[in-house]
Amino acid sequence: MGLFSKKTCDICGGDIGLLGNKKLEDGNLCKNCAKKLSPWFSERRHSTVREIGQQLAYREMNLGRVAAFTCTRVLGTGYKKLYLDENHGTFAVCTESEWKGGNPDIIDADCLVSAKTDIRESHYELHDEPAKEPQPAPHGSQGHAPQPAPGHAPQPAPHAPKQPPRFHYHYDVDMVIKVQSPWFDELRFDVTGKVLDDEDRPGPHGRVDMERNPDYREAVDTAADMEEALASLQNRQAAAAQAAAAQAAALQAAAQAATTVQTAGPKFCSNCGAALTAGARFCSGCGQKIG
Repeated sequence: MGLFSKKTCDICGGDIGLLGNKKLEDGNLCKNCAKKLSPWFSERRHSTVREIGQQLAYREMNLGRVAAFTCTRVLGTGYKKLYLDENHGTFAVCTESEWKGGNPDIIDADCLVSAKTDIRESHYELHDEPAKEPQPAPHGSQGHAPQPAPGHAPQPAPHAPKQPPRFHYHYDVDMVIKVQSPWFDELRFDVTGKVLDDEDRPGPHGRVDMERNPDYREAVDTAADMEEALASLQNRQAAAAQAAAAQAAALQAAAQAATTVQTAGPKFCSNCGAALTAGARFCSGCGQKIG
């Protein structure tokens, strides 16, 4: 088949346009089916048609979980936020538009592996603008400046480092959530979406100076709140699971005890009411056969 031959989606069977093919390990996927995949999924090119079909089935089921999700708390001010359903022990990370009309992945708290803040620092040294060279005086009657000789074009003056050295610092404060899922294992997002820069200061000094920056402080505090909220959600879910297991064990024990009483045999003679001796085959009072 040629490079531009017509292709068919191996999931829905629809035609794939010229630029709409999303390659799979063993087939083709149309852009409409690709849009239904989890936004946290990044292994599409290394997935088989069967695996993609399984994920799309999961995503269809997830729509029901989205409908049942009751948001009790929202954390973060960035492009993506952390949504919690503390009544059902679930959470989601998504944009506001995805939350209102999309299909964000609803994750159970017992699938949470870890939630940690990742602070990354980068910096570069600042330089002074080069001094402008004076313009030559007009030459000749036409007022033209002398032109440099061929092959000797003037070179711009280099930017000299500031003295004493000064640096520009930038920080990224991300929340990194590790989960157990067949389709993805990490959710990483910026907690506030704000630019965390320190424009001009001596350095390098690490991030000590940024502690005074209110936007940086907000980002770090928000990330800490997310860590605490997810840990609390997981602990409550674990406690609820333990309570449910204990209740089920108690009910099973009660049912077992009732069965034991029923099969233990009569305690008194049904004919004369005399107490029965354990293991006796006849009543000692009236002689009636037991059982």
